[in-house]
Amino acid sequence: MQLRYDGYVGFPGGYVDEGESAEEAVIRELKEEISTDKECFDINSEDHIISHYSPEKNLIVHLYAKEVSLNLFSELEQCSMKGYDYGIEVMGVLRIPLYTMSDNFGGFPSFLQNQFIGNTKEQLCHALIARGIMTEDEVKKALTAQDN
Repeated sequence: MQLRYDGYVGFPGGYVDEGESAEEAVIRELKEEISTDKECFDINSEDHIISHYSPEKNLIVHLYAKEVSLNLFSELEQCSMKGYDYGIEVMGVLRIPLYTMSDNFGGFPSFLQNQFIGNTKEQLCHALIARGIMTEDEVKKALTAQDN
């Protein structure tokens, strides 16, 4: 995930250009926002998680998720500071804490208190469940946790 120029947490993304598939747009946006290229990994329809339609904005938002090695992930973090949009649209990348502290609030539940753009929080939770990283119960518990 990334911290956006407006202070919201979101995913890299943008519009699909004319003649481009959604997967091609993902690769292009990743190159622009985190300075990666197609050689790092291939995005395909199997990586699609969920789509949302906003009738108010006449916009369809697609979420893709790709499993990468820790080494590649670390390289992508480093590359992100060289991205074309770094410092303009993207202020930095974020690692999501995929744990809950013993106080039942620190970690992931606390992370969910950030300001997310659009339906990004819903997309994140859906992706964590869809990829088997967290169970539906774990996500629900994190969403309802309160700081004591």
